[in-house]
Amino acid sequence: MPTDVFVEPGDLVIVEGPTFLGVVTRFVYAGARVITIPVDELGMDVDALEVTLSDLKKQGIRPRFIYTITTFHNPTGTTMPLFRRQKLVALAAEYGVLVVEDDAYSVFALPKRNCAPLATLDQDGWVLYVSTFSKIIAPGIRLGWACGDPAIIERLAMFKSEGTVGPRQTR
Repeated sequence: MPTDVFVEPGDLVIVEGPTFLGVVTRFVYAGARVITIPVDELGMDVDALEVTLSDLKKQGIRPRFIYTITTFHNPTGTTMPLFRRQKLVALAAEYGVLVVEDDAYSVFALPKRNCAPLATLDQDGWVLYVSTFSKIIAPGIRLGWACGDPAIIERLAMFKSEGTVGPRQTR
C-alpha cells in the first residue's frame, strides 16, 4: 500500500488490533495516527468500529481510511463473515470513510470458506481492494494490484514512476 500517496502526517488511520505489523509500521512512518479496533473470532469488531466512528464524527474527525484483512487475517487467521462485511461496507458509506481491504490470503481458501470481497458488496465506491501475487508466485517480488473507484486508482497511479503494467478499467 503506497502510504506516500494516501497518508499525510497527522492523518488518522483505523486498523484492526492486532494486525499485520508491516503495514502499521508504514502508516506510523508516514506520520499517521493509528487507532485500533479489536479483532475477535469473527474478525474486526464492527460494533466497536461504529462506536469509534461516531465518537470521531462528534469531534469533527474523519479518518483517512480503515485498513482491514478480512480473509485469513494476519496474525489471527480469522475470516470475517458476510454479515460483518456488509456492516463494515455500510459504515464506510454512512461515515464517508474509505476501507482498504488487504486480501493477500483468500487464494488459499476452500470454496466453502471463501467470502465475497468487500468490494463486491460496495455500491458507492468506498472500498479499495488490494491483493498480491507474492503469496502464490514469488515472495521476494512483492507485486500486487488494486481495484476500486477510478479516482482512487488514478491517485495510486501517481505512485508509479513509469508506464503501466496492465490494463486499466473503469467501473
